[in-house]
Amino acid sequence: MGFTEEIAKLSDQVRKRADQVVGEEATKMALIVPFINTLGYDCYDPSEVRPEYVADFAIKKAGQFEKVDYAIAINDTIVMLVEAKARGQKAEAYDGQLRRYFNGLIATKVAVVSNGIEYRFFTDLRATNLMDEEPFFSFNILEYDLKLEFRLIRN
Repeated sequence: MGFTEEIAKLSDQVRKRADQVVGEEATKMALIVPFINTLGYDCYDPSEVRPEYVADFAIKKAGQFEKVDYAIAINDTIVMLVEAKARGQKAEAYDGQLRRYFNGLIATKVAVVSNGIEYRFFTDLRATNLMDEEPFFSFNILEYDLKLEFRLIRN
């Protein structure tokens, strides 16, 4: 099965699960972890997907360091950050939090904020090592339609 078919399958699963998902932890487990796996990363390999990642950006709040929900590593270099929010929360409300994390890790090239339904992808196209204000790609998994995808490819 190819990537587009995997995303279509995941979209169907999210449609079935979404109403039962309450809170950030449930969103991570039922919606976001399967998306990370679909991208080809092994969420069960801590050398590849690092949950609750504390990095140089960490600010101590209420006695604990801030953590990004997932840091994706390739050859021990953090290349992508994923900040998870509860289903129902507006993902774009957390762009600033994600920006602080992204700007603190020079090797990181992609940052994602998601509520398990909407995925907002950022990088540093405008200024090196500074996350852009606007995402370069936004994706609502409930709106994914494999038939539409194939129609767009053919045209």
